[in-house]
Order: sequence, then structure tokens, then C-alpha cells
Amino acid sequence: MRDVYRRHGFDCRRNFGSGSQGMGDLIGNDMPVVPEVKNTERVTLWPWVEQAQSGIRPPYGEDEWCLHITGNNRPYVVVIDEAYFMRLLVDSRNVQRALLPEELR
Repeated sequence: MRDVYRRHGFDCRRNFGSGSQGMGDLIGNDMPVVPEVKNTERVTLWPWVEQAQSGIRPPYGEDEWCLHITGNNRPYVVVIDEAYFMRLLVDSRNVQRALLPEELR
């Protein structure tokens, strides 16, 4: 997952001992969320969500976590907080509207 973030321009590294020290599995100065990463065939969603939420530290808000889940030969799926998801949608819509010509807004 670290390489995916890096390909998209985020400077991050693996947070060794993240479970014992808090914060997510990946850390970096420009990370917009606190990511938790799981690679397993058996999904235990709610304990993982709680683990991701418990890793939040300032300057992150309580809903700025994400959970990346994969298994053998499966693509990653991402779980995020509903409030954070809605902010992403609203921000995306606002950017799209701002790019439209004035007469189409």
C-alpha cells in the first residue's frame, strides 16, 4: 500500500510497531488520513475499524482514518468514515463546479 500512496505523490513510510505506538500503518508529513492496512482472507471489520479510529492523533480529525483491506489475489478495498466520505464528495463536486464555465454553474 505504501507504494500506491507514493505513486500518487504522498511521501510516506511504513510505521513499524504501529499497533503498539498508535497512528496508522503508514506515516508521512503529507498524509491526508491515517491508514490502517490489512492483508488477510478472514475479515473482522469492526475490530479493525476500531483499531483505525484508535490510531488518530492530532492534527487529524476523528473521522480522518481509512482501512485498506486485501486478501490473496484480491484488489484492495477501502473503508472510511461516512462523514469523511461525504466531505470528499462535496469537495469533489465543488471543484467540478468551479471548473465549469460561469454560464453552466
